[in-house]
Amino acid sequence: MRSRSFLSPLCLLFLLCSFGRCLGQIDPFAHKDNPFLTAFTLAWHVPLPDYTALIEPFPIRQDKEDDLVLLIGSASSTDFRRQLLLTHWDGFRFATDATASFIGWATDPLIAGHFADSWPTLATPEKTDAQLPKNKIVKPQKLPMVQIVTSGGIFMWKGGGFERLSDPPPALRFSLICPGQLDLLVCGNGDNTSVWTLNSGKLVTDDLHLNPNEEGYPHWGVGTYPFEGRQNLAPNILYAQAYWQGQRRWLIGVLPSETSGDSSPGNDRLIVYVPKADERDKTFWQLTRFDDYEESWRSDPLPGKVLDVRIGDPRDEGKIGLLALVDEGKGKRELYCFQPVR
Repeated sequence: MRSRSFLSPLCLLFLLCSFGRCLGQIDPFAHKDNPFLTAFTLAWHVPLPDYTALIEPFPIRQDKEDDLVLLIGSASSTDFRRQLLLTHWDGFRFATDATASFIGWATDPLIAGHFADSWPTLATPEKTDAQLPKNKIVKPQKLPMVQIVTSGGIFMWKGGGFERLSDPPPALRFSLICPGQLDLLVCGNGDNTSVWTLNSGKLVTDDLHLNPNEEGYPHWGVGTYPFEGRQNLAPNILYAQAYWQGQRRWLIGVLPSETSGDSSPGNDRLIVYVPKADERDKTFWQLTRFDDYEESWRSDPLPGKVLDVRIGDPRDEGKIGLLALVDEGKGKRELYCFQPVR
């Protein structure tokens, strides 16, 4: 595995933690000429299956259109039965194309990406006495170059269902999106941080080394669930997601209702931070100072608790959206899509 220099695992977590000491002090009304500033508007919301725990929009079956992958949990925190669903928008709802069942973890991940540097060999068809017509061209089956990583294993879409490639890496929390390179699965925290990729269907690991001058950003994969070692953006703001593409440079947090002064239970808000205008040429890894970011937008209270935040276009409308999975109580889940207005 090609090494990347020279940012240590501890330094990576320090960068993420450093946001927490500064964002609460940012003046959201400064630098209105900032090209990164944007606001969002609620575009749509639809129900999802009960007890949906995590979401992941990604082009699983096709090259350009996002499908929506769902991880379904249960009503009890001691019930670790999980179900993985691959769905697509059929014009009315997210219809299910494939499912897989497994036993999960206390903190489940759900991450899709390109983590393999070589591909497992497909099983050859069984021989048959039937003869193919003359001049018949038989094209070899081709797997899409996407993997879905969960607590139950690493899966790929194959024809009409999932193929399980391997066990998952331990303590998976997020992936690193590195343009022009494989995505990296990041596990553990502090000095125990490691990165993983797939080679011929088998997991391989290495120490984490990053060059702060390189492009890239972390893609969070465990929603807003608390766990040991997790850091918030600010004392009252949960770190939920990052997205760093072109002018869309967003650091996304969740303000729980109990810390915002809202007396209604579960009325969480989303908050989006962007780099300040004079930081336009810096990479994600270089923005570590307390005055690097400013608040760009915050949502009205949502009717429940935010469980997960992702970025994508799962209804294939040609409009990227900020997606929030909301627990509205009694197992009911709703997916809210906020689209940028500029």
